[in-house]
Amino acid sequence: MAKYFEVIAKCGHVGRNYYYEGHFFVVSTSASKAAKRVKNFPRVKKNHKDVILSIKEITYREYKVGFENFCSEPYFMCKNKQQQKMMWENISPMVREETQRQNDYRKRKRHYNRQKRYYEKKTTRKGIRNPYKWTKYNFNIKIFEEELRYCG
Repeated sequence: MAKYFEVIAKCGHVGRNYYYEGHFFVVSTSASKAAKRVKNFPRVKKNHKDVILSIKEITYREYKVGFENFCSEPYFMCKNKQQQKMMWENISPMVREETQRQNDYRKRKRHYNRQKRYYEKKTTRKGIRNPYKWTKYNFNIKIFEEELRYCG
């Protein structure tokens, strides 16, 4: 049996550390399937664990009204960045700052990528697939190199 859901999700393309709070209206059999469908929609952030902000079951009338509002939303009507800049006054009230959890995750990821690049530079042509394992197996070599530097 089909049910109607309003799914609020994070949408992108509004600047670093910001997201657009998009309201999607979906017909599905369960809330989890509705969330999966919305995660695959265009403009929805893909690499975030907390993409879905809320899911609410609604009636058919609310679905119809919400879907009409969704079709007339300026954020989803834009086809490129220039159009989005022209409609920024209408879009900006729904733009929110990213959560502290997501910013912390991004910082950890950036640190890991820097660490990975360092090890890729240190090796020959192929690079290292897993820097953690490389340090684990070559820990004694690193200590030996540091001792050589101090000795002289």
